[in-house]
Amino acid sequence: MSFDGAAGLAQFARGMDVVSPDAAEFSARLALVPLVHVAMSARLQTPLTTSRTERWIAEESEGAIIFGAQNRGGVICRQGENAAVIAPGRSTLLLTDVPFVMEHPGVTEPVGLQVPLELLGVARDELVAVAALPLPDSPLTRATRTFVNHFVHEAVVDGTAGDVADVELAVLDLVRATVAQAVGRARRLEDRTLYVRSTVRDLIERRHRSPEFSVDSIARALHLSRRQLYRYFSPDEDGLADLIAERRIESARRLLLDHPHAPIGEVAASTGFANANTFRSQFVRRFGVTPTEYRREPNVAERSA
Repeated sequence: MSFDGAAGLAQFARGMDVVSPDAAEFSARLALVPLVHVAMSARLQTPLTTSRTERWIAEESEGAIIFGAQNRGGVICRQGENAAVIAPGRSTLLLTDVPFVMEHPGVTEPVGLQVPLELLGVARDELVAVAALPLPDSPLTRATRTFVNHFVHEAVVDGTAGDVADVELAVLDLVRATVAQAVGRARRLEDRTLYVRSTVRDLIERRHRSPEFSVDSIARALHLSRRQLYRYFSPDEDGLADLIAERRIESARRLLLDHPHAPIGEVAASTGFANANTFRSQFVRRFGVTPTEYRREPNVAERSA
């Protein structure tokens, strides 16, 4: 994406105030690669200052951490009580739920990735203590920066992003280890439970309307066996299948009420059921009435909504 002049400056950064010494001469190029929960980016930009203020923070409910690295040019970062110059080849961390300022006095080429805090498994006060400070110039930090650089290049230039879920697991492992290093924690942060559960919910939400979607589909997307997948959930092997069925039933329930004249077979087909009989059977088991009776029973609809 290209951003030029005052109009480009106004549209350049989401969730932040942006100013430039010369808005008319402002110019930037942005490559943004979103995954499931993580987003990676690379930029080339003329001088500017970005500010994350309380106004922007109030508009977002979820906090995240930003891993930022400088390929070209230096940046002055300020967050909380910390302030530092992040030189070319160095990296830092920032929190999106705490105000910060980044000054890019010259042409800069930063890369970064943003990860929801809930996926890191790190105490927030530990992150606040190291925010806006240079990360250790270690092989691990350099590997994280190199990974982001190469992945964004391959995704944008070569069109070879690979499997999104697999890439995101690798990214999370790198970020967790880098953060653990920054806060001085010796233990490795490898617990993927929060990520796997969140990704499963997201897959069900996006794909439950497909009749081919199943527990095996989830396992393939996460590159896990069924047995490995079930370790992140209840030992009951019907648990994940029940989550899929419940989501399909809920979609069908809403469709029945929003489109009262739609044939039952069409409702079943559009919400992931193999056939109308399966839909009817599961619906009766869930609500105690058939889909047709449900439409005629406002009290049942009210109790179940």
